[in-house]
Amino acid sequence: MTEIETRPSAAHRWTKCSAAPLFASRAGPQPTSDAAREGTCAAWVAELMLTDQPVNVGMTHENGWEVDAEMIGHIQAYADICREDSGAMWVEERITLTDRIAGTPDCVTLDGDGVLTVRDLKYGFRLVSPDSPQLIIYAAALLQPEPVHTIRTEIYQPRGFHRDGPRRWIDWTPDEIRTAAAWIIERADECYKPDPIATPGEHCLYCAGASGCVALQQTTATALTIAEMTGHRDRSPDEMSQALHFYRNAVEIITAAAKATEAEAEARLKRGERLPGWGLTPRLGNTRVKATPDAIKALTGLDATKTVPMNVGDLRAAGLTDAQLSIITERPNIGHRLEPLDQETLIRQLNRST
Repeated sequence: MTEIETRPSAAHRWTKCSAAPLFASRAGPQPTSDAAREGTCAAWVAELMLTDQPVNVGMTHENGWEVDAEMIGHIQAYADICREDSGAMWVEERITLTDRIAGTPDCVTLDGDGVLTVRDLKYGFRLVSPDSPQLIIYAAALLQPEPVHTIRTEIYQPRGFHRDGPRRWIDWTPDEIRTAAAWIIERADECYKPDPIATPGEHCLYCAGASGCVALQQTTATALTIAEMTGHRDRSPDEMSQALHFYRNAVEIITAAAKATEAEAEARLKRGERLPGWGLTPRLGNTRVKATPDAIKALTGLDATKTVPMNVGDLRAAGLTDAQLSIITERPNIGHRLEPLDQETLIRQLNRST
């Protein structure tokens, strides 16, 4: 069992489930996923760029993840945005909100007009909101030593498919940040009480303690029972809407329980335990060429080079502006995706139909 921690990067979870840090401490260290390794590598590349250190294709992070041209293109665009802010800049510097909440923001800038920008790079595909508790924690911690009148919490997510694009932000007043942070501090204190309350939900996904959470197991069983009991008939619009919300929530909870069980099973198999009917098999990545074009030509007589158009990341790295890119690129409509609409989208669609 490790020490209970309320890390800012997991605040989206422990602000909703007070028992999450306790269960995670009982679970101990977990295997690192490929997505986590890639994200760590991207953050490392960003730190190198923002501190004027060299970055090249083929570099390898200490976790084994290799830097490719696509990653460099995405992170270069992020670094350019960070440098657009005039004034002071802090990169990967640890800050403290309370004795229980401390972390390291990716990039913070403070301009001469008193605008504090807390910017977070997210390299994954799962969308993250710019009002996430993690960014609020960083902003509140930075309010203490720095005089500011406007705080901007910003997410840069180059591979997240959002209608507003990869860069999204929210502007706050200092009092708004302090109010939001006060609630987060209260939620952190709840995590250290003798019997914290476990609350299942979508935040259970990738929780290190999910496999030992009785509340999640019971909620998963209940969701499956309700799904099995549901009869099929023509539903009213309201019933259809409620059913969609139920099944989306049920899928998120069951997925969280399944992934937690898989992670625990993998760890136990690696420790030498036997699970009837299950085992670990090698997982291979995509086949890639390891020889140089010259070596291939000397061996086979074939010219192994080819010319391909630059991707969007390469074009950004070459200095093209968003205006120029809008002329030479496109995002094709490949269909529709069913998803719940927020209030802003509902109003926009209503205005369009009148």
